Amino acid sequence: MRRIPLVQQHYQQIFDEKMKDLPIINSALFVQAMGFRDFNGQLLGVVITPWFMNLMLLPVELEGWRDHQTGEQHFEPFPAGDFHFTHGWDPKMGAYATCSLFSPMDEFPDQATAERTAVRAMEQLFIKRETEVEAEPEVDSATDEQQQAASQSDSASDTPSQVSSKPKTKPEPDEEIDTRKRGLFGLFRGG
Repeated sequence: MRRIPLVQQHYQQIFDEKMKDLPIINSALFVQAMGFRDFNGQLLGVVITPWFMNLMLLPVELEGWRDHQTGEQHFEPFPAGDFHFTHGWDPKMGAYATCSLFSPMDEFPDQATAERTAVRAMEQLFIKRETEVEAEPEVDSATDEQQQAASQSDSASDTPSQVSSKPKTKPEPDEEIDTRKRGLFGLFRGG
Protein backbone atom coordinates (compact mmCIF):
# COMPACT_ATOMS: atom_id res chain seq x y z
CA MET A 1 0.00 0.00 0.00
CA ARG A 2 3.00 2.29 0.24
CA ARG A 3 2.79 2.81 -3.54
CA ILE A 4 -0.63 4.49 -3.36
CA PRO A 5 0.78 7.91 -2.34
CA LEU A 6 3.22 7.59 -5.26
CA VAL A 7 0.29 7.10 -7.64
CA GLN A 8 -1.37 10.24 -6.35
CA GLN A 9 1.91 12.20 -6.56
CA HIS A 10 2.47 10.96 -10.12
CA TYR A 11 -0.87 12.25 -11.38
CA GLN A 12 -0.65 15.45 -9.35
CA GLN A 13 2.68 16.17 -11.04
CA ILE A 14 1.14 15.52 -14.47
CA PHE A 15 -1.69 17.90 -13.56
CA ASP A 16 0.67 20.62 -12.32
CA GLU A 17 3.13 20.39 -15.20
CA LYS A 18 0.99 19.50 -18.22
CA MET A 19 -2.77 19.54 -17.69
CA LYS A 20 -3.92 22.35 -15.40
CA ASP A 21 -4.48 24.94 -18.14
CA LEU A 22 -6.15 22.63 -20.66
CA PRO A 23 -9.87 23.02 -21.40
CA ILE A 24 -10.51 19.34 -20.67
CA ILE A 25 -9.94 19.95 -16.94
CA ASN A 26 -12.87 19.93 -14.52
CA SER A 27 -11.77 22.49 -11.93
CA ALA A 28 -14.21 21.09 -9.34
CA LEU A 29 -12.10 17.92 -9.08
CA PHE A 30 -8.67 17.07 -7.70
CA VAL A 31 -6.28 14.11 -7.96
CA GLN A 32 -7.13 11.23 -5.65
CA ALA A 33 -6.11 7.57 -5.48
CA MET A 34 -8.77 5.71 -3.49
CA GLY A 35 -10.31 2.41 -2.53
CA PHE A 36 -7.24 0.23 -3.14
CA ARG A 37 -7.65 -3.37 -2.03
CA ASP A 38 -6.14 -6.76 -2.63
CA PHE A 39 -7.37 -8.44 -5.80
CA ASN A 40 -5.81 -11.71 -6.96
CA GLY A 41 -2.37 -10.78 -5.64
CA GLN A 42 -2.58 -7.27 -7.05
CA LEU A 43 -3.81 -3.95 -5.68
CA LEU A 44 -6.97 -2.64 -7.34
CA GLY A 45 -8.31 0.86 -6.85
CA VAL A 46 -9.58 3.98 -8.59
CA VAL A 47 -7.67 7.07 -9.63
CA ILE A 48 -9.71 10.27 -9.96
CA THR A 49 -8.19 13.26 -11.73
CA PRO A 50 -9.75 16.43 -13.15
CA TRP A 51 -9.52 14.83 -16.62
CA PHE A 52 -10.25 11.10 -16.10
CA MET A 53 -11.33 8.33 -13.73
CA ASN A 54 -9.56 4.98 -14.14
CA LEU A 55 -9.42 1.64 -12.45
CA MET A 56 -5.79 0.89 -11.59
CA LEU A 57 -4.01 -2.39 -10.96
CA LEU A 58 -0.64 -2.41 -9.20
CA PRO A 59 1.42 -5.57 -8.85
CA VAL A 60 2.26 -6.58 -5.32
CA GLU A 61 5.18 -8.52 -6.80
CA LEU A 62 6.65 -7.99 -10.24
CA GLU A 63 6.49 -11.71 -11.07
CA GLY A 64 4.23 -12.00 -14.11
CA TRP A 65 4.32 -8.25 -14.74
CA ARG A 66 7.90 -8.19 -16.05
CA ASP A 67 6.76 -9.53 -19.40
CA HIS A 68 4.28 -6.66 -19.98
CA GLN A 69 5.45 -3.74 -22.07
CA THR A 70 4.12 -0.17 -21.80
CA GLY A 71 1.04 0.08 -23.99
CA GLU A 72 0.39 -3.67 -23.95
CA GLN A 73 -3.23 -4.54 -23.23
CA HIS A 74 -5.00 -7.42 -21.53
CA PHE A 75 -8.45 -8.34 -20.26
CA GLU A 76 -8.73 -8.72 -16.48
CA PRO A 77 -11.52 -11.05 -15.31
CA PHE A 78 -13.94 -9.80 -12.65
CA PRO A 79 -17.27 -11.26 -11.55
CA ALA A 80 -18.96 -8.51 -13.60
CA GLY A 81 -17.01 -9.48 -16.73
CA ASP A 82 -13.66 -9.02 -18.40
CA PHE A 83 -12.31 -5.48 -18.51
CA HIS A 84 -9.65 -4.04 -20.79
CA PHE A 85 -6.47 -2.79 -19.04
CA THR A 86 -3.46 -1.05 -20.58
CA HIS A 87 -0.02 -1.49 -19.01
CA GLY A 88 2.28 1.37 -18.12
CA TRP A 89 5.44 2.05 -16.19
CA ASP A 90 6.73 5.07 -14.29
CA PRO A 91 10.20 5.39 -12.72
CA LYS A 92 8.75 6.47 -9.34
CA MET A 93 5.66 4.29 -8.98
CA GLY A 94 6.72 1.33 -11.13
CA ALA A 95 4.48 -1.00 -13.15
CA TYR A 96 0.72 -0.47 -13.36
CA ALA A 97 -2.28 -1.13 -15.58
CA THR A 98 -5.33 1.09 -16.07
CA CYS A 99 -8.89 0.72 -17.32
CA SER A 100 -10.69 3.91 -18.31
CA LEU A 101 -14.02 4.54 -16.59
CA PHE A 102 -14.71 8.18 -17.51
CA SER A 103 -12.97 10.76 -19.65
CA PRO A 104 -13.47 13.66 -19.74
CA MET A 105 -14.89 14.37 -16.29
CA ASP A 106 -17.17 17.27 -17.21
CA GLU A 107 -20.34 15.48 -16.02
CA PHE A 108 -19.15 15.42 -12.39
CA PRO A 109 -20.29 18.51 -10.48
CA ASP A 110 -17.92 17.96 -7.53
CA GLN A 111 -15.34 15.66 -5.95
CA ALA A 112 -17.90 14.00 -3.67
CA THR A 113 -19.90 12.82 -6.71
CA ALA A 114 -16.75 11.46 -8.35
CA GLU A 115 -15.83 9.64 -5.12
CA ARG A 116 -19.31 8.09 -4.82
CA THR A 117 -19.08 6.96 -8.42
CA ALA A 118 -15.65 5.40 -7.81
CA VAL A 119 -16.96 3.49 -4.78
CA ARG A 120 -19.99 2.24 -6.73
CA ALA A 121 -17.84 1.23 -9.68
CA MET A 122 -15.60 -0.84 -7.42
CA GLU A 123 -18.66 -2.48 -5.85
CA GLN A 124 -20.20 -3.26 -9.25
CA LEU A 125 -17.03 -5.01 -10.45
CA PHE A 126 -17.68 -7.79 -7.96
CA ILE A 127 -21.32 -8.43 -8.84
CA LYS A 128 -21.76 -11.30 -11.28
CA ARG A 129 -23.43 -10.29 -14.55
CA GLU A 130 -25.13 -12.44 -17.14
CA THR A 131 -22.70 -12.84 -20.03
CA GLU A 132 -25.19 -13.93 -22.66
CA VAL A 133 -28.58 -12.70 -23.65
CA GLU A 134 -30.98 -15.56 -23.03
CA ALA A 135 -32.44 -17.02 -26.17
CA GLU A 136 -36.12 -16.36 -26.63
CA PRO A 137 -38.27 -19.47 -26.93
CA GLU A 138 -39.14 -20.64 -30.40
CA VAL A 139 -42.33 -19.04 -31.58
CA ASP A 140 -44.97 -21.50 -32.81
CA SER A 141 -46.84 -18.92 -34.84
CA ALA A 142 -45.75 -15.75 -36.60
CA THR A 143 -46.46 -12.30 -35.21
CA ASP A 144 -49.41 -10.28 -36.51
CA GLU A 145 -47.18 -8.36 -38.96
CA GLN A 146 -45.58 -11.57 -40.23
CA GLN A 147 -49.01 -13.19 -40.57
CA GLN A 148 -50.29 -10.20 -42.55
CA ALA A 149 -47.22 -10.25 -44.80
CA ALA A 150 -47.62 -13.98 -45.27
CA SER A 151 -51.31 -13.70 -46.15
CA GLN A 152 -50.58 -10.91 -48.65
CA SER A 153 -47.85 -13.05 -50.17
CA ASP A 154 -50.17 -16.09 -50.21
CA SER A 155 -52.87 -14.17 -52.03
CA ALA A 156 -50.34 -13.04 -54.63
CA SER A 157 -49.19 -16.60 -55.32
CA ASP A 158 -50.26 -20.14 -54.63
CA THR A 159 -47.01 -20.93 -52.73
CA PRO A 160 -47.30 -20.64 -48.96
CA SER A 161 -44.67 -18.34 -47.45
CA GLN A 162 -42.23 -19.51 -44.84
CA VAL A 163 -41.72 -17.42 -41.72
CA SER A 164 -38.54 -18.19 -39.83
CA SER A 165 -38.11 -17.35 -36.21
CA LYS A 166 -34.54 -17.36 -34.88
CA PRO A 167 -33.80 -17.03 -31.20
CA LYS A 168 -31.83 -13.97 -30.17
CA THR A 169 -28.18 -14.67 -29.69
CA LYS A 170 -25.29 -13.05 -27.93
CA PRO A 171 -24.53 -9.46 -29.09
CA GLU A 172 -21.50 -8.80 -31.27
CA PRO A 173 -18.28 -8.95 -29.17
CA ASP A 174 -17.42 -5.24 -29.44
CA GLU A 175 -21.01 -4.26 -28.69
CA GLU A 176 -21.11 -6.58 -25.67
CA ILE A 177 -18.05 -5.02 -24.03
CA ASP A 178 -19.20 -1.46 -24.73
CA THR A 179 -22.72 -2.13 -23.49
CA ARG A 180 -21.54 -3.90 -20.35
CA LYS A 181 -19.14 -1.08 -19.46
CA ARG A 182 -21.81 1.54 -20.05
CA GLY A 183 -24.29 -0.46 -18.02
CA LEU A 184 -21.82 -1.06 -15.24
CA PHE A 185 -20.41 2.44 -14.87
CA GLY A 186 -22.59 4.74 -16.96
CA LEU A 187 -25.46 4.75 -14.52
CA PHE A 188 -23.50 6.49 -11.83
CA ARG A 189 -22.80 9.75 -13.60
CA GLY A 190 -24.11 12.81 -11.91
CA GLY A 191 -24.74 11.28 -8.52
